[in-house]
Amino acid sequence: MRVLSPGKSSTPILFVKRDFTRESGVMEYWIVDPDTKDAWGYLLEDKKYSEPLLMKSEIHIRILDKLIKF
Repeated sequence: MRVLSPGKSSTPILFVKRDFTRESGVMEYWIVDPDTKDAWGYLLEDKKYSEPLLMKSEIHIRILDKLIKF
């Protein structure tokens, strides 16, 4: 999971890091924006990340079967 710094946007580097985690085989990758409480989740399927799941104020981590609220 990656949490953005409050008040800052670093979108280009997030895509580089997302691609690195995909290449490393990370099954589930989340980006959380503490300012908006938006979260984007990517699930690894056939060696590619799915379209992002958009959540608000909580995320369900599938590989742990845990709900995290923020």
